[in-house]
Amino acid sequence: MFVLKHLLHFGNVKDHLMILFGIFAAAVYAIGHLLFVRLFGELVSLFVSRVSTVQCFDYDPVKQTSNNTLDKETFHKNVSAKVTQLTVISLVQIVTSYLKYVSCDLSAARLANHMRARLLQATFAINISYFDTTDISINNLFENIATVQSGIGWTSSVTLSAIIFVIGSLILALFTDWKLTLIVIIGEPLS
Repeated sequence: MFVLKHLLHFGNVKDHLMILFGIFAAAVYAIGHLLFVRLFGELVSLFVSRVSTVQCFDYDPVKQTSNNTLDKETFHKNVSAKVTQLTVISLVQIVTSYLKYVSCDLSAARLANHMRARLLQATFAINISYFDTTDISINNLFENIATVQSGIGWTSSVTLSAIIFVIGSLILALFTDWKLTLIVIIGEPLS
């Protein structure tokens, strides 16, 4: 936490707002992904229930026809609604993914530039004889800033999205079927 606070010290209000926006976009992306998985499961469940209903109950062997036109209409209506919802969620995820990438990467680049400027100012403020007696490489310091930039850029937003998605998936699984979830949690480390 101290390191994060120290890193954010190099930025200004605009950088902090961009970071907060990136965190918000990462959270929206993860929640959208959870909704997508849930709706996709419901869509698959619709198809499975439709296939089992048609195969088990609706077939008349004498007429060799299916006699559930009302069920077909309801099925098509439900599938169409789920597909529309999946499409909307996908479009929102595309937009939020782009926004989280741009805001996190741009704020990381701005923070790194502020760090480079301060490092250069600090380097110029040091007496030249210091570099004769000390074995220090300015290039290594600037490379370290590039490493910090890559660490706080879009990879941090992807990591945050993944953490939110894993925790949300666990909560969603526990609410959906807690017994099966506990069995999977116990058996998963073995696999």
